[in-house]
Amino acid sequence: MAKLVAPHGGKGLVCALLHGSELAAEKDKAAGLKKVQVSARAKGDLIMMGIGGFSPLSGF
Repeated sequence: MAKLVAPHGGKGLVCALLHGSELAAEKDKAAGLKKVQVSARAKGDLIMMGIGGFSPLSGF
């Protein structure tokens, strides 16, 4: 493991999952947003970005 390259940005991994009342509040907020259709690939990318799967990246 000592030979691994540090992640780009050097901030380490981020867990962005929500639970409990925070999750419920964000779902309520999202219910009122405009909906757009995206491809399955884009949906997967959005999910991974939303849960911190691409961390330490903060956007594209």
